[in-house]
Amino acid sequence: MYPLNPKALGLGLLALLLGTTAPAQDYPGPIRFLIQSGVQILDSFSAPADMTGYVVSYGNDKTSVVYLTPDGGHVLVGVMLDRYGTNLTQNQLAKRNPELPDYQAMWERAENATWIAEGAKAPKSIVYVIADPYCPYCHALWKASQPYQAAGLQTRWVLISYLHQDSEAKAAAILEAEDPEIALKLHQSYLDEGGLPLPDRAPAPETLARIRANTALME
Repeated sequence: MYPLNPKALGLGLLALLLGTTAPAQDYPGPIRFLIQSGVQILDSFSAPADMTGYVVSYGNDKTSVVYLTPDGGHVLVGVMLDRYGTNLTQNQLAKRNPELPDYQAMWERAENATWIAEGAKAPKSIVYVIADPYCPYCHALWKASQPYQAAGLQTRWVLISYLHQDSEAKAAAILEAEDPEIALKLHQSYLDEGGLPLPDRAPAPETLARIRANTALME
């Protein structure tokens, strides 16, 4: 649980959200403050420790829960757990948003993208990584994932061009290598020294088109 930080509700300050479950004057002071800041009260419920929970929306269809203390003087924002570690806040949100978005189409786009498979040939788990050749966080993930490949992990690297002027040429050099998986390993192993060297020839147009499609997938 955290004290209310008005800056965390900045989106609500920019949005005019009309309609609450009761007139603003009927709410305790901290809840009135939220309403005046543009937050919409969607529902309320009895919460543990004699608190009152409020389901709120503060822009971009984002729903959250705040908790009013028993004295009515303070609002707490955060996740409420019981003694067993059950996320009571998430349970409340799940009651009101039982259906999750259908991401099947996005998974299909990832599967049909141009990627380099690294690791297990018969994987138990698959992770897609959208990565610029110069991305330091992707490099850290590459190093951290190596021990898991023997346990059945396959990482599918979806190379994009985003960070550097020659990111596209570097990604193309990896994809056009005789063995892209080995080229990817060499590039990541020597990234501190610049990674895989660029060939003298220009990348094939179809390779560039695939990299640009991967970049569009990221966006």
